[in-house]
Amino acid sequence: MREDLIAAVIRDVSGIDVRADRTFFEAGLTSELVLAVHVALCREKGAEFPISSFFEFPTLAALAAFLSRPVERHGGPPRRIRDRRQLRAWIADGDEIRSNSPG
Repeated sequence: MREDLIAAVIRDVSGIDVRADRTFFEAGLTSELVLAVHVALCREKGAEFPISSFFEFPTLAALAAFLSRPVERHGGPPRRIRDRRQLRAWIADGDEIRSNSPG
């Protein structure tokens, strides 16, 4: 995702112009504004990314580089739970788990 697109989303959501030489927080983004910008950027990107990314990559260049990376998959799609024994085994292995609930 390009820096100018991220800057435009931040400006549209918060009214704040973020310059390349300042962090988002030095520019005046608050936690509430970061949440709103995060939602807007997820919609723009068409994919979710961790909100903690704003703290890990606090400048336009760093966040743009992070958001330009391909989405990483860890061991394929999340698995579905079939029974308690399987659940215990997956928890012991630290695997990602999704419930059997539809939706």
